[in-house]
Amino acid sequence: MLSKNSRMKGERIMSRTLCTKSLLLLLLGGVLLVQPGETIAQRRATVVRRRAEVARLPREHIRVVVAGKEFFYARGVFYRTGPRGYVTIAAPLGARIRVLPIGYVTVRVGAIPYFYYYGTYYQFDPAAKVYTVVNPPAAENTLAVSTLDKIELVDGRTMEGAYLGGTKSTVQFEVDGAVQEIPVEQILSIVFAPPGE
Repeated sequence: MLSKNSRMKGERIMSRTLCTKSLLLLLLGGVLLVQPGETIAQRRATVVRRRAEVARLPREHIRVVVAGKEFFYARGVFYRTGPRGYVTIAAPLGARIRVLPIGYVTVRVGAIPYFYYYGTYYQFDPAAKVYTVVNPPAAENTLAVSTLDKIELVDGRTMEGAYLGGTKSTVQFEVDGAVQEIPVEQILSIVFAPPGE
């Protein structure tokens, strides 16, 4: 059993690592919708289960109308009005959002990219510049979601491994047990593996 100090130190290190990942994403041109002082882990932890009742909607919710019915959306979760406030629901097919939630995973079926989060698949509509809720791709065509972090380099190469941290100028990335320091200017994108369930 860990002492209270050991647990607190581990939580600080994990929080620092998540903040470093957040900072790195921002440096690489990504957009994070995390409140000041909030880590990605805290944001992921706020996802509520389906059919849960909530008294009020998250502050940043948006109204979504699908086939004349009113829904609400915030942080990757859809809601409808319920008897005592609001109820979380499965995403309504055809719902459109402008920004994907933090923690989504890209799943490719052939050449078609789907974006997956919390049981929902989205496809990007470039004409409208929105993500639309769609049916899941055919099961036999769905690729397994990677449990490794992935770096895509400017020269077209990709590496899968474990993100270890970084500075303003370099990223430490472990591939097959070897730690590499990669200059930030050589990195096109970093995709973090979804957290373990």
